[in-house]
Amino acid sequence: MSLKKGTSKVVSVETSGTWESKNSTMINHNYVLEDGQKIQASHKSEKPIGIGEEVEYEVKRQHETHGDSGSVKKPGDFKPGGGRTIMQKMTDTERMCRSNAISAYATVNNVYNQEIITKGDIATIEKFTTGDITGDIEKFGPEASLHTSRLSAMNLAALMTTIEGYKNVDELIDKANKLYQYITK
Repeated sequence: MSLKKGTSKVVSVETSGTWESKNSTMINHNYVLEDGQKIQASHKSEKPIGIGEEVEYEVKRQHETHGDSGSVKKPGDFKPGGGRTIMQKMTDTERMCRSNAISAYATVNNVYNQEIITKGDIATIEKFTTGDITGDIEKFGPEASLHTSRLSAMNLAALMTTIEGYKNVDELIDKANKLYQYITK
């Protein structure tokens, strides 16, 4: 999540230590920009951006003692998703959807104290909550993904079991889809 984004020129830059990421050594850089923004960002090289160069920046964290931190890059270098690949995000989303499907299965069956939704129906519920992972992430970005709305809709539908009286998984998914449409309108 970004707190602030902007474009400016570098007035000064100093390095301030290193740290080890999974793949390489990262060097901390303290930037002062022409628009007054001060921001710390990490790069793999010691001098990736020089004084006087135009940059795009993104403040991701603000700290009273240590100041702002985030990303500083040459224009056009920002990529959606920041840091993790879409494939990793898809895997995380798929796990959430699987967990959500099992939760819905347990919730509905617990209310009736019998198996209204079968173990075989878990895959059907998961398919609904998964939706179009790639399209949602690419269209809305990982933070604004519609998957949270799909997951919420399924959870709400499962919680409404005593009110709705589902006879099978299709009725549960129908209710979840109606809730999803309402949430995302």
